[in-house]
Amino acid sequence: MSEQLLPGYYLRVGSGLDRALLVKFMQRTYQDLAPEQDFSHLARTVEQYFSRETLFVVG
Repeated sequence: MSEQLLPGYYLRVGSGLDRALLVKFMQRTYQDLAPEQDFSHLARTVEQYFSRETLFVVG
């Protein structure tokens, strides 16, 4: 499924690789902001909200 939102931006179904990249990005970003914190919960959060029913914008 690919639906254009604005010129040059589309919605598409994410993959398992997309999920892994999102978790990695989030962990690195939060680690930069608060290096002393544990962000292992982010994988569970992404698993909960990143599903076949959710889409994301690609530019």
